[in-house]
This record gives sequence, C-alpha cells and structure tokens, in this order.
Amino acid sequence: MSRFSREESIKFLEAGFNEAGLSVPRNIIEDAVNALDGIPGWLAFYGYKVTQTKRFDILGEILEEAVKVALSELEKIVRASRYYGLIMRAIAMGLNNWTSIKRAIEAWVGGPIHNKTLFNGLSRLVDLSVLVKENEKYDFADPVYREAAKRLNI
Repeated sequence: MSRFSREESIKFLEAGFNEAGLSVPRNIIEDAVNALDGIPGWLAFYGYKVTQTKRFDILGEILEEAVKVALSELEKIVRASRYYGLIMRAIAMGLNNWTSIKRAIEAWVGGPIHNKTLFNGLSRLVDLSVLVKENEKYDFADPVYREAAKRLNI
C-alpha cells in the first residue's frame, strides 16, 4: 500500500477516531501524521493504540514500539549479509549516494568492497522496500526504519 498524503493521513485518523467515538485534538493528530510520514500501517497502529488506551499522549511510546518492531525485521535482514547492515547504517547517518556509502563501508571494514557487492546489497534493500532510490540518492522508505537502522548492532 502506498504512502498517504498529509491530508489523507489526517482524514484517515480523524475517521477512525470518530468511528471509535473519540474526539482527538487536531494538533495531536498532526503530530502523529508528521512522525509517521503517511505510512498506513503505522497510522493504523497508532490509531488502534489510542482507541484502546483512550490516551492521546502516547505518540512517543508508539514510536518506540514501532522502532522495536522495525529493528527486529532489520536484524533478520542483516543475518543474510553484514553488508546490508553497513549499508543501512551509512544511509541512516545521512550518506545517501553510492560513493559516500561505499567509502563509509570500506572505512568500517578496513578494506575495499566490490562494486557488485554494494550494488547487490543496495538493490536487495530497495527490492525489500526498506530503501528507495531517487535521482541516484538512497533513503529509507520509512522514518521508523531509519531510526531502527541507527540501533543496529553490526
């Protein structure tokens, strides 16, 4: 499912809260939308948790829980190849092009990384929808996964 626009995200949460009989202040909804970046799954998770707890001050807790879920998923990916973790670490640090990613990994491993290895790693992470590539720049498809990647132990 593709990412919602900001307005779609707000309407999605408002509709869910209205259906649950909750009147959630607009600024609380906007904070959640800003943090969850239109990702339908995280928005639904947030809405579910708010309706279950009837608390509006839990965005931080929900983000932490989401990061833990994402971290668990990324750890499974890293088991397939350490390079996946190094690639994600570099991108989480803001290194978003081929050259800077390659240089960082080479510095961390203390030697060269073959272009094919880097290409395959980047391609696989894009195929898994962990990363997106746009204009020769790489980034996380989801801000929660960016935060989770910062916590990877590699």
